[in-house]
Amino acid sequence: MIIQIDTQKVKDPNEFGELLRNYCFDDTPCMTMTGFHKPYGCYSTFELNHDLRFIKLSENNPIYKKLARLSGYINSDKKIEFYVYSNNHIDLGWWWDGDGTLIIQEKNKIAINTDCKCDYTWEWLDETNSN
Repeated sequence: MIIQIDTQKVKDPNEFGELLRNYCFDDTPCMTMTGFHKPYGCYSTFELNHDLRFIKLSENNPIYKKLARLSGYINSDKKIEFYVYSNNHIDLGWWWDGDGTLIIQEKNKIAINTDCKCDYTWEWLDETNSN
């Protein structure tokens, strides 16, 4: 059975974030920290779905700058890399410092998860009210 969901109509940030996380990250079963399982995007795998043709964005790209600012990465004093990818429909970024921060944008909806091993910590972001 194929189920289609219009993510632009999703009201719960946890549902939105998890739908797009599952869509964006490769879910091919592999060896994870807890055995051979379907990996969990931005926690046990950082491989993106190869069918979606995401491209890595440079630090000069406006989407990169926006997601870095909204995620709080720019204000971080940690010297770690912020990764941003886009397929011209969905933009996602993350940084990992023990806890992972994952930010996903689709059209005008942006959600962030500041503890990406959890599926219930997503929050909506409104860029007009952000720093």
